Amino acid sequence: MNPPDMKSNKNDFFNELNTVTAIGKPGTVYGVGMLVGAEMLFDPAHILNYPLDSRFGGELEPDARKDFYAGVGAGFAETLCRFWRRLLPPEPDRNVFYNNGLEFEWQRCISLLGMLPADVFDGFREALRQRKLNDEIKDFLDDKFKHDSSG
Repeated sequence: MNPPDMKSNKNDFFNELNTVTAIGKPGTVYGVGMLVGAEMLFDPAHILNYPLDSRFGGELEPDARKDFYAGVGAGFAETLCRFWRRLLPPEPDRNVFYNNGLEFEWQRCISLLGMLPADVFDGFREALRQRKLNDEIKDFLDDKFKHDSSG
């Protein structure tokens, strides 16, 4: 059995995407982007565009590209929050350990996000802002985003 041909797989994906109605396309490409972003951050190899590749988003039409990249950012946000949920909320005398855990995962995430198009970060930030998070994480994010003049 021959290994799958990546070009054929990509062509099959685009052909399938063309069968989606105009109303359903934004949600579809957002959802695919979310899967790509979530898997990219979750994978321990911590390599850009692995195990799923976000570069094909550049081949989408402009509106779909923006939805796809917003989805990639939302996928990063989802996985970052998964990592953060593993941390137990801090006891009063253990805040430093909790904050170190938040910062470590934040830096892992940001190191990959910084190599992706700006629309990915926009989707990431928006997805985090819409989540229900504990007060410590909200404060952490407020501190991170207060230096961000775009929002």
